[in-house]
Amino acid sequence: MSEMVDLRFLQHRGIINLEKCKRSCAGETLAKMELFLFFTKLLQNFTFQSPPGVEVQLTCGVAITSIPLEHEICALPRN
Repeated sequence: MSEMVDLRFLQHRGIINLEKCKRSCAGETLAKMELFLFFTKLLQNFTFQSPPGVEVQLTCGVAITSIPLEHEICALPRN
């Protein structure tokens, strides 16, 4: 039995540099879109503010990256 050899793919000898290709999870785009829609819906339906009598400090911790401080917030439904 002779097997068919398709020479189209064997004639070009080259190196494929995978560093130039963007490789990512197939669901990454879907996950980003889901997060965008989730937070957009939150911002459309709620007003976010600090609890009454609490002043928010907008400073952050110092490290290699900025570390935001923890805060309590109130989410009030919009009309």
